[in-house]
Amino acid sequence: MEEDKNKPVDIFVKFFEESKKSDINDSFSNQGNYVGAYIKTISAFISQSNDNTLQNLYNSIKETTEFLSKKLIEKEIIPKTRTTLSLKAVSEVIIHLLHKYTSKKTNEDLSTIKTHLVNITNDLYVLSYHAKDKISNFFSYSIKNGSTILVHGYSTTIAYSLIQARKQGKR
Repeated sequence: MEEDKNKPVDIFVKFFEESKKSDINDSFSNQGNYVGAYIKTISAFISQSNDNTLQNLYNSIKETTEFLSKKLIEKEIIPKTRTTLSLKAVSEVIIHLLHKYTSKKTNEDLSTIKTHLVNITNDLYVLSYHAKDKISNFFSYSIKNGSTILVHGYSTTIAYSLIQARKQGKR
């Protein structure tokens, strides 16, 4: 039973390790893409879910997020210097998208809804994957040469944006 309980962690680790090898956004630090791995994990979770009601599916997603957050820190998959706040925020976005979709499709059967929800999470993954580049481009456009930038905390998006701005000649 413990093996089944840890399945989301195993799925996350698989996607996270893949992102370390192929994620161009984070390749400068070889840290991988936590959010992308989480979205792919939830997508796989929805498609493999045995929940037979939407309410159970929502609850399962929330419970899985809490479980993942706890285990990723406990097993040091996410360094202690990082937080799972992003994962929890993405979980809330996914839940919101699920509510939004299902409120329009009240007469569909659960398996059809799950298929659409997997597609929605896959679309969210694509959006999140390209978000760093969009933020970086806006960041580079917004700063002026010689600007002093104060960074509070650590963000791979900010680090990526600073590096990209430097590559574009910003000083």
